[in-house]
Amino acid sequence: MTTTHGNPTTSDNVVDVSAPGAIPYVELSAINFGEILSLTESITNQNWVVTTPAGPMVLGYKQIKSILRNPEWISLLSSFSALDQMENGISDLNVMLEQAQRIVPEIPSTVKMRPNVLSVEGEDHKRLRRLVNSSFTSGNTNKHREFMKNHADNLVSKIVENGGGELVSEFCRPFPVPVICRILGVDDNDWKLFDEWADIIFSALDADIESVIGRLGEISKAQRDLDAYVQNLIIERSNAPEDDLLTELVQSHYDEDRLSHDELSAMVEAILLAGTDTTRNQLGATIAVLADHPDQYQALRNDPSLIPAAVEESLRYISAVRTTGRLATTDQVIDGILFPAGSTVLLGLHAGGLSEAEEQGFEFNIFRESGCPHLAFGSGAHHCLGASLARAELQEALGSFVEKVSSYELVSPVEWKPLSMGIWGPAKLEIKILAEGKSDKSQNQTDFKTTVKAESKLENNESSEVVNQWIREADETRRTLRLSIPGLIRKPKFPPLTRLLTTVFRFGKAFIMWKIRDRKVEGPEKQALLYERLRHVAELQGPTYVKLAQ
Repeated sequence: MTTTHGNPTTSDNVVDVSAPGAIPYVELSAINFGEILSLTESITNQNWVVTTPAGPMVLGYKQIKSILRNPEWISLLSSFSALDQMENGISDLNVMLEQAQRIVPEIPSTVKMRPNVLSVEGEDHKRLRRLVNSSFTSGNTNKHREFMKNHADNLVSKIVENGGGELVSEFCRPFPVPVICRILGVDDNDWKLFDEWADIIFSALDADIESVIGRLGEISKAQRDLDAYVQNLIIERSNAPEDDLLTELVQSHYDEDRLSHDELSAMVEAILLAGTDTTRNQLGATIAVLADHPDQYQALRNDPSLIPAAVEESLRYISAVRTTGRLATTDQVIDGILFPAGSTVLLGLHAGGLSEAEEQGFEFNIFRESGCPHLAFGSGAHHCLGASLARAELQEALGSFVEKVSSYELVSPVEWKPLSMGIWGPAKLEIKILAEGKSDKSQNQTDFKTTVKAESKLENNESSEVVNQWIREADETRRTLRLSIPGLIRKPKFPPLTRLLTTVFRFGKAFIMWKIRDRKVEGPEKQALLYERLRHVAELQGPTYVKLAQ
């Protein structure tokens, strides 16, 4: 693999990723995991980069890893952050929110946004990681393995007593929050509060925008209550240190530098929110795939030392984190493909892990001799801070399940959450516990190797007229955005005020017009009208805003 940074010399062998028809166009639509596997395999066998309705997507393991480790590619969150910093240090994103709240009263005035390790780059990111890295070691995590095991044992024992149950609600969902609370040092009596706050705040990611708007007040209150609790806890640990993660973060320093109270709050909230949904979904996905491989499940029963390998294979084969995004701050050439400065790309972390395995990468196999290279935790500067914690949680939870459940089968096929570019996993996973030795697949087991033909809009790089028209219409907007972003990146602390005001005005006006003009429309049609209005405004602003509108 070859990579060129900066301003590459153009040649006949370099293909611009944004050129109409340059790379295959695919529709990434799937209903279940079996379809995702078949679709991904058919694409990656031919291409490491494709065009999707959301823009270019990189699917090759080596190319993804190269991008993640290149500082000239920055996270999409940090690219928004770069546009939202004013010279006086106040986050202009909050100024935009204040303006939007005047136009759209449904947006609570208490919403506040803080930069964190996910949304900053360069020296700011290095500083935060330098201050917190020592608190997220495997040694610190291992101190809590006994609690993880006991907590998982209690949950699984109830399921065993009942002869089975719905694992998402009875095991996967309630498992991670108490673990994170114990590690942070939250009082045991307050776990339920944290569980409720996490659920409410996560509901902001619901695909149903009308439902989210209706819950904005509740979501804002949960954020406010969580923030107040964390701030009080920070003060307590500052005055009376204890043996917990929060005390370590409070006391963490480098020379004279320390985390501010706002940075501490942002870190604690990020740990709670980022460490909850991923673990829930990965645990459910792991048990779901093992139901389809009873021979490998019995191998785990016979040899629990295989549990870590099973977790790694699960992270590779059915990762809950499917994609992430990056933005090129300079022209980049990777294996003959030019990504002009300002290009935004999706990185198919899951697809990269599937295609990298030396043999039979699209099969689940906990016995792989060469290990399981995957990108579930990312790579480079933004490699997941809590990777050791996630591994420990999954190992202890799966170990408890394997120890107590002799054999099991699915009562009905797994119900998966709607396919998205973010976190994904089972929505419902109901099992029946079987007697020892009865481990044959039942008619309800999910065949993960579903044969589905992946429909690509481009074959041999020859596009249909419909696709060509779609690309032509989007091309001018994409090029305009790419030309503007490098300048903004070079001067991240001085965003154009007129653009900020125009953005707020356009989106606010679209929402108000929907509330007034479309008030008599009901049901799905009303939601579709809102999407249409927001998308129209987003297209005026540029492709990055299309993602924001979605």
